[in-house]
Amino acid sequence: MSGSDQPPAGHSRAELRKATLAGIRWITLSRVVAELFTLTASVALARLIVPAEFGRGAVALIVAAIAGVVMSQGIGAALVQMRSAERSDLQSATLLALLMGVVLTAVTFVVGRYAVPPVLGDRIGALIELSSLTFLLAAPGAVSQARLQRELQFRRVAAVQVAPMVCGTIASVVLAATIDANAEALVAGALVSAGLGSIMAMAYVPFTAPRWHRAAAARIASFGIHSGLATLAYTVFRQVDYVILAGRMSAGDVGLYWRAYQLGVEYQTKITTVMLRVTFPIFSRTASRKDMRAIRTRVVRLHAALVVPPLATFIAIAPVFIPFLYGSAWEGAVVPAQLLAIVGMGAAIVTGIGPLMLAAGKPRELMIYNLVTLAVYALAVYVMAPHGLTAVCLGVLAVQTVNFGATHYFLLQRMLGIPVSGLWAEVAPGACAGAALLAVTYPLVDRLSAAGVGDVLVLLAAVPVAAAIAVTVIWRLFPAAWADAMLIVGAVRPGRKPAPAS
Repeated sequence: MSGSDQPPAGHSRAELRKATLAGIRWITLSRVVAELFTLTASVALARLIVPAEFGRGAVALIVAAIAGVVMSQGIGAALVQMRSAERSDLQSATLLALLMGVVLTAVTFVVGRYAVPPVLGDRIGALIELSSLTFLLAAPGAVSQARLQRELQFRRVAAVQVAPMVCGTIASVVLAATIDANAEALVAGALVSAGLGSIMAMAYVPFTAPRWHRAAAARIASFGIHSGLATLAYTVFRQVDYVILAGRMSAGDVGLYWRAYQLGVEYQTKITTVMLRVTFPIFSRTASRKDMRAIRTRVVRLHAALVVPPLATFIAIAPVFIPFLYGSAWEGAVVPAQLLAIVGMGAAIVTGIGPLMLAAGKPRELMIYNLVTLAVYALAVYVMAPHGLTAVCLGVLAVQTVNFGATHYFLLQRMLGIPVSGLWAEVAPGACAGAALLAVTYPLVDRLSAAGVGDVLVLLAAVPVAAAIAVTVIWRLFPAAWADAMLIVGAVRPGRKPAPAS
């Protein structure tokens, strides 16, 4: 394609609403199917691979997470945010992505070979060497994925995100079950996912031939360096604890922490991913800051209502749910997972601030803030590690609590003009529903367990009660949030057109 590859610079609210609902529909449906599958697979992997191997694999999988961030935010975000992306921009972006893939693969391999073994051991070093290939596999599809987001083709974005993840999970289970691959199976799954993601993206949007254009490369780099570093800092912020703990605790404890973090923090990001995939391109296409803020308010309110109640339910059922689902070897993850679920609630609310800052053209400010937060977080984990898993989780909770307030004050209020005073109205539906169901469900689970009721019956009793309380609170006390939830339900249900919304 020659010339401009840009949709209109600004979209009307009606156009953005239609695109948002379409994006939520396709990404939500695909994620539900994928997560049901991967949850089943995670149970299988938990019984095939011991906690210590999960601890080692968690460190190596940081490389896969960083690879996705570098390509999607360092290169892709610059293209998505541009008001006008010419062919020269696409060609330069492809060249930069390929160069980054080669260089970062080589650098990571060398780090895994020579720098990691003296600190974390030869085993983790070898796993990082294997993970280094993720950069090379993710690079070719970076521009194609960015173009899908630019054009608001959310159905295809969903397919590119979900199908590779499912295939990677299948690969991990097969390898763990057939050749006793252990942590290698987890890394191999990430490689399959990265490679297939590039292939699918290029099947939808043909590969753009790389070519150097100095001015175009400078435009991409000026935004992409700050955007990539900002998101990289946030990604490392969510992963650095595994590295620190691997050097200061046993591999088994790291594995328990990994499981707790997955359940308390990471699984809520499955819903967050839907929001992130939709909001950044939507924010970037808004005609004004006023429209951007209006969309954000409704997104945050809905997101809190969808994420906080399930995490509150998890806190109540964790003592029964974790050993029942994953086996008795994972009982040590119960209390850490409950503490980290509180972290997950706060993380769910602040996650959308990153896309908002990028769409507003403030990647440098976001980068600085994320780097400072990363340094404070890493220090807290390092200091608390010798005191045990519970102490580490309390330290993480303390840092995240401070970060929650600082993010809203410094980034939203000071830089984007969104007052902190409006925060309660955005989170109230989810917070009130979560508090109400926790007050009833937690003692219910405790009493049923003490009475000797079987785990299955406890879960069958507690979960419906929690869901009924959450739905009732939001329905009766927060009609605006309930209306938005019904709007999303109408958009997600196949064959059903969503009702109009103001």
